[in-house]
Amino acid sequence: SAIGKGGNMVTNIVDLIPTGKANAIKRDVLLDRCVSFGLATNDRAMRGLIEDARKQNVILNMQDGSGYFLPSKDDKQELNHYIMQEAARSMTILRNLRTAKNLLADIETGRL
Repeated sequence: SAIGKGGNMVTNIVDLIPTGKANAIKRDVLLDRCVSFGLATNDRAMRGLIEDARKQNVILNMQDGSGYFLPSKDDKQELNHYIMQEAARSMTILRNLRTAKNLLADIETGRL
């Protein structure tokens, strides 16, 4: 771990992600910071850290390219948009899984 801005210890990627859309951090800048603090060595590793951090933190990355941020109370609209976006994505994944499961059942039962 290392000392970040304001003297805070940086031990997790969440420590590098600002609060509020107005303060969002671009992906390449976040990667540079991850590398400098020894948290990740490449983009794929950083995305893994973000995925893990999302298990306990809400980290938004809006489609408008503004970057990553932790939502504040003022980001209600962005948080709602994220919830709707992820719900739609999960429904698509579930629909695709159902189709794949049906194909597997057809193969296993000899229908195909």
